[in-house]
Amino acid sequence: RLHGLRQTASAIDALLASDSPRLRILAGDWAFATGHDGRARQIFEHEWPNPDHAAFAQYRLAQLDDTDARVVDFLNQQPTHPFSPLFRQLLNRTSP
Repeated sequence: RLHGLRQTASAIDALLASDSPRLRILAGDWAFATGHDGRARQIFEHEWPNPDHAAFAQYRLAQLDDTDARVVDFLNQQPTHPFSPLFRQLLNRTSP
């Protein structure tokens, strides 16, 4: 198990060594999927020049947050963005 964790961390580091935003997204997704929440948060908090990459990063960060504040902020600022339905699902899932 420890060996697998080291391999995952090494793979994420290798993806981050590239300047490619798509590989950074992939690294963040890999960290997210393997439960490395702190690492995923660090990756997704990057300044994204591409608005679609930024929106996806905001979506992943909203999934990591304990509150709906990021979801509400995104929906208030970009109610018609293609990712808005995903944000609404997060809001609906966390509502009582």
